Amino acid sequence: MPVVVGLSSATSRATPIAPPDPTAPVVSLLRAAVPDADDERWQLGFAFRPYSAAQAETIDMCERTTANGRYPGSNNVRPTNEPRVDYVPFTIVHDEICSALGFQIADGRDRALTGIVGKTPAAVEYELWSGELAQVKGYPQHYLSMPVVTDGGPVVDLTPVVSSARVPQNPLRALGLLEQALSNAGRATPSGSQAHTQVSTGQPMGPGRRGMIHCTAEMVPQWDGNSLLRREGNRLLTILDSIIVPGSGYLGTGPGGISPPSGCTWVYATSMIHVRLDDPYFEDDDVFATFDRATNTVVVRVMRTAAAYWDYAAHFAVLAKVEV
Repeated sequence: MPVVVGLSSATSRATPIAPPDPTAPVVSLLRAAVPDADDERWQLGFAFRPYSAAQAETIDMCERTTANGRYPGSNNVRPTNEPRVDYVPFTIVHDEICSALGFQIADGRDRALTGIVGKTPAAVEYELWSGELAQVKGYPQHYLSMPVVTDGGPVVDLTPVVSSARVPQNPLRALGLLEQALSNAGRATPSGSQAHTQVSTGQPMGPGRRGMIHCTAEMVPQWDGNSLLRREGNRLLTILDSIIVPGSGYLGTGPGGISPPSGCTWVYATSMIHVRLDDPYFEDDDVFATFDRATNTVVVRVMRTAAAYWDYAAHFAVLAKVEV
């Protein structure tokens, strides 16, 4: 057997080398979301009016009378626009401590830039799931684990309830419920004449949306083991082309932040998430403002502004088992 001989423990003999890059997960929200950057002023906040999520109606063009209950407006019900979506972006921060020597400050800047790039995906996912900053600051945007305030919104809990207790669904049934909810996402017809309810989810029959299913990574083997997923580039897709997002920053908590029972996790479905990311920038060119005489170090702080949002046409949740 070869003998392994340890080198001297004297740190002065250690040759400095570059550390391994903090590579972020390849399959993530940032890889799957729709990138938006059409307005340079979005960092201070933005708003948009979503496209209608109401179901279209079928009518008889030969009978345009107010007596025809199927003709839009015949019952004096006018269509309504979707509520405006307002969003306040958040800022991701990464600090790097380094020696106050000039050449090490430059190295600290490089390390800070590498660090924030690697940490950005999880930071964006965490805020989208938890809405932690949005809640503290009272921001108007929705987040995945919002509480169920009223029946039908802002998040619809699809988990069956028996004797006032939620019944966790097996992975296949949980995925099926979310896929069905996405396929009928939206609102019923404005006139109400053709309003119907989907029998599985109990939700109004809307026009549907292509969507994303947000989960912790532990759910992916359950679905993939049943040949329900496929990989295209850096995206995981279901057979209906819904995008699976196993976010490293996702918590697995339910509406209102409730913790799941042991052996379970919460899974959400939304319409397509859009993401905006600012380029990283340093907080202050004068790093010596953070100089610590006791340790002869400074703090290099790098930041970037981010936003992750959707049109609110679809927002569903289900409590799922992590084992079949």
